Amino acid sequence: MSLISGATNQTIDYIYSISRTKTGDKSRTLLYSNVPCRWEERTTIVKLPNNEEKTTKALAWLLPNYSVTENYEIVKDNETYTIVSVEKKYGLGGNHDHTKVTLV
Repeated sequence: MSLISGATNQTIDYIYSISRTKTGDKSRTLLYSNVPCRWEERTTIVKLPNNEEKTTKALAWLLPNYSVTENYEIVKDNETYTIVSVEKKYGLGGNHDHTKVTLV
């Protein structure tokens, strides 16, 4: 059982993977819906690997059975967020316990 399973009392509406079409348009593919999470509205500034600074809007903690990566989009309460960082957290036994994502 995940350390955060008792704290996942909020829900993300949708998680989409993002790709680009041949014409450069953004294409979204629905991966998950009604995802349990721990959600925290938080404004901070993060520095991305390309040295770009972004102001974050929220943090979310997901159970390990939801695989996400940077640039995926999350929709919660009719607002769309983009994932800018993903941190996998591990329990004492070395197993993937949960994932922390930072959103802009």
